[in-house]
Amino acid sequence: MKVMNKVTACALAMALALSSATIAGAATSPTTAKVAEEASNVTVKTSSSNSVSKVNTTEEGTAVVKKVKNAKTVSVPKTVKVNGVTYKVTGIAAKAFSKITKKVKVIKLSKNIKTVNKNAFKGAKKSVLKKLKIKVVKGKNYNKVVKALNKALKKAGLTKKQIKKIIKKVKK
Repeated sequence: MKVMNKVTACALAMALALSSATIAGAATSPTTAKVAEEASNVTVKTSSSNSVSKVNTTEEGTAVVKKVKNAKTVSVPKTVKVNGVTYKVTGIAAKAFSKITKKVKVIKLSKNIKTVNKNAFKGAKKSVLKKLKIKVVKGKNYNKVVKALNKALKKAGLTKKQIKKIIKKVKK
Protein backbone atom coordinates (compact mmCIF):
# COMPACT_ATOMS: atom_id res chain seq x y z
CA MET A 1 0.00 0.00 0.00
CA LYS A 2 2.84 2.42 0.89
CA VAL A 3 4.52 1.65 -2.45
CA MET A 4 1.28 2.37 -4.29
CA ASN A 5 0.93 5.73 -2.51
CA LYS A 6 4.53 6.65 -3.43
CA VAL A 7 3.94 5.71 -7.10
CA THR A 8 0.71 7.73 -7.19
CA ALA A 9 2.44 10.69 -5.55
CA CYS A 10 5.31 10.53 -8.07
CA ALA A 11 2.87 10.31 -10.98
CA LEU A 12 0.92 13.32 -9.73
CA ALA A 13 4.11 15.30 -9.18
CA MET A 14 5.29 14.46 -12.69
CA ALA A 15 1.95 15.42 -14.21
CA LEU A 16 1.98 18.71 -12.32
CA ALA A 17 5.54 19.44 -13.47
CA LEU A 18 4.69 18.70 -17.10
CA SER A 19 1.52 20.80 -17.10
CA SER A 20 3.28 23.80 -15.56
CA ALA A 21 6.10 23.49 -18.13
CA THR A 22 3.54 23.45 -20.93
CA ILE A 23 1.77 26.49 -19.53
CA ALA A 24 5.07 28.35 -19.09
CA GLY A 25 6.04 27.50 -22.68
CA ALA A 26 2.69 28.68 -24.00
CA ALA A 27 3.07 32.02 -22.26
CA THR A 28 6.23 32.82 -24.20
CA SER A 29 4.82 31.93 -27.63
CA PRO A 30 2.94 34.58 -29.63
CA THR A 31 -0.78 34.48 -29.05
CA THR A 32 -1.94 36.53 -32.02
CA ALA A 33 -0.80 34.86 -35.23
CA LYS A 34 -1.97 36.60 -38.39
CA VAL A 35 -4.38 34.29 -40.21
CA ALA A 36 -5.84 34.56 -43.70
CA GLU A 37 -9.45 35.66 -43.65
CA GLU A 38 -12.23 36.21 -46.13
CA ALA A 39 -12.81 39.86 -46.96
CA SER A 40 -14.32 41.81 -49.80
CA ASN A 41 -13.03 44.96 -51.51
CA VAL A 42 -9.91 45.22 -49.34
CA THR A 43 -7.47 48.04 -50.10
CA VAL A 44 -3.93 46.92 -50.91
CA LYS A 45 -0.85 49.03 -50.32
CA THR A 46 0.52 49.60 -53.81
CA SER A 47 4.17 49.81 -54.75
CA SER A 48 6.06 50.56 -57.94
CA SER A 49 5.86 46.88 -58.92
CA ASN A 50 2.26 46.36 -57.80
CA SER A 51 -0.67 48.11 -59.48
CA VAL A 52 -3.43 46.30 -57.61
CA SER A 53 -5.49 48.61 -55.43
CA LYS A 54 -8.40 46.41 -54.25
CA VAL A 55 -8.78 42.65 -53.77
CA ASN A 56 -11.19 40.08 -52.41
CA THR A 57 -9.43 37.62 -50.07
CA THR A 58 -10.28 34.09 -48.96
CA GLU A 59 -9.56 32.02 -45.86
CA GLU A 60 -7.51 29.69 -48.08
CA GLY A 61 -4.92 32.45 -48.55
CA THR A 62 -5.83 33.50 -52.09
CA ALA A 63 -6.89 36.85 -53.51
CA VAL A 64 -8.81 38.01 -56.57
CA VAL A 65 -8.04 41.42 -58.10
CA LYS A 66 -11.06 43.69 -57.81
CA LYS A 67 -9.56 46.99 -59.03
CA VAL A 68 -6.26 48.26 -60.44
CA LYS A 69 -4.75 51.72 -60.44
CA ASN A 70 -3.86 53.50 -63.68
CA ALA A 71 -0.18 53.40 -64.49
CA LYS A 72 1.80 53.04 -67.71
CA THR A 73 2.35 49.37 -66.80
CA VAL A 74 -0.27 47.64 -64.65
CA SER A 75 1.37 44.68 -62.91
CA VAL A 76 -0.71 42.02 -61.21
CA PRO A 77 1.81 40.38 -58.84
CA LYS A 78 2.09 36.77 -57.64
CA THR A 79 1.14 37.82 -54.11
CA VAL A 80 -0.29 40.78 -52.20
CA LYS A 81 0.03 41.62 -48.52
CA VAL A 82 -3.11 42.65 -46.62
CA ASN A 83 -2.94 43.46 -42.89
CA GLY A 84 0.32 41.55 -42.57
CA VAL A 85 -1.00 38.41 -44.30
CA THR A 86 0.35 37.39 -47.72
CA TYR A 87 -2.24 36.18 -50.23
CA LYS A 88 -1.55 34.40 -53.53
CA VAL A 89 -3.25 36.34 -56.36
CA THR A 90 -5.16 33.74 -58.41
CA GLY A 91 -7.84 35.64 -60.31
CA ILE A 92 -9.23 38.76 -61.92
CA ALA A 93 -12.75 39.81 -60.90
CA ALA A 94 -15.51 41.42 -62.96
CA LYS A 95 -14.83 45.08 -63.83
CA ALA A 96 -11.25 44.91 -62.46
CA PHE A 97 -9.99 46.75 -65.55
CA SER A 98 -13.13 48.82 -66.21
CA LYS A 99 -11.55 52.14 -65.20
CA ILE A 100 -8.27 51.85 -67.12
CA THR A 101 -7.39 54.92 -69.18
CA LYS A 102 -5.24 55.60 -72.23
CA LYS A 103 -2.35 56.07 -69.78
CA VAL A 104 -2.20 52.25 -69.43
CA LYS A 105 -0.07 50.68 -72.16
CA VAL A 106 0.73 47.24 -70.70
CA ILE A 107 -0.97 44.82 -68.31
CA LYS A 108 1.28 42.08 -66.87
CA LEU A 109 -0.35 39.01 -65.33
CA SER A 110 1.70 36.68 -63.09
CA LYS A 111 1.78 32.92 -63.54
CA ASN A 112 -0.38 32.47 -60.42
CA ILE A 113 -3.45 33.77 -62.25
CA LYS A 114 -5.91 30.93 -62.84
CA THR A 115 -9.17 32.73 -63.65
CA VAL A 116 -10.27 35.86 -65.47
CA ASN A 117 -13.90 36.90 -65.18
CA LYS A 118 -15.62 37.37 -68.55
CA ASN A 119 -16.57 40.90 -67.46
CA ALA A 120 -13.05 41.91 -66.36
CA PHE A 121 -12.90 44.68 -69.01
CA LYS A 122 -16.59 45.66 -68.85
CA GLY A 123 -16.86 49.44 -68.92
CA ALA A 124 -13.38 50.03 -70.38
CA LYS A 125 -13.24 52.15 -73.52
CA LYS A 126 -12.73 50.21 -76.74
CA SER A 127 -10.20 52.78 -77.97
CA VAL A 128 -8.07 52.12 -74.86
CA LEU A 129 -8.31 48.34 -75.18
CA LYS A 130 -7.23 48.39 -78.85
CA LYS A 131 -3.88 49.99 -77.94
CA LEU A 132 -3.26 47.74 -74.95
CA LYS A 133 -0.69 44.91 -74.63
CA ILE A 134 -1.45 42.14 -72.17
CA LYS A 135 1.58 40.09 -71.15
CA VAL A 136 0.81 36.74 -69.56
CA VAL A 137 3.63 34.88 -67.82
CA LYS A 138 3.90 31.32 -69.10
CA GLY A 139 2.78 28.90 -66.40
CA LYS A 140 0.65 25.80 -66.07
CA ASN A 141 -2.57 27.84 -66.38
CA TYR A 142 -1.40 29.89 -69.38
CA ASN A 143 -3.81 28.42 -71.97
CA LYS A 144 -6.78 28.66 -69.60
CA VAL A 145 -5.96 32.30 -68.81
CA VAL A 146 -5.53 33.25 -72.49
CA LYS A 147 -8.87 31.63 -73.32
CA ALA A 148 -10.55 33.59 -70.50
CA LEU A 149 -8.87 36.84 -71.64
CA ASN A 150 -10.14 36.22 -75.17
CA LYS A 151 -13.69 35.86 -73.86
CA ALA A 152 -13.40 38.97 -71.69
CA LEU A 153 -11.95 41.13 -74.48
CA LYS A 154 -14.54 39.83 -76.97
CA LYS A 155 -17.30 40.69 -74.51
CA ALA A 156 -15.77 44.18 -74.21
CA GLY A 157 -16.29 44.63 -77.97
CA LEU A 158 -12.99 43.67 -79.61
CA THR A 159 -12.62 41.42 -82.66
CA LYS A 160 -10.52 38.23 -82.79
CA LYS A 161 -7.97 40.02 -84.96
CA GLN A 162 -7.63 42.87 -82.43
CA ILE A 163 -7.40 40.43 -79.52
CA LYS A 164 -4.63 38.46 -81.21
CA LYS A 165 -2.50 41.64 -81.35
CA ILE A 166 -3.11 42.38 -77.67
CA ILE A 167 -2.21 39.16 -75.81
CA LYS A 168 1.50 38.27 -75.59
CA LYS A 169 3.25 35.35 -73.89
CA VAL A 170 6.29 36.13 -71.72
CA LYS A 171 8.69 33.83 -69.89
CA LYS A 172 9.04 35.91 -66.72
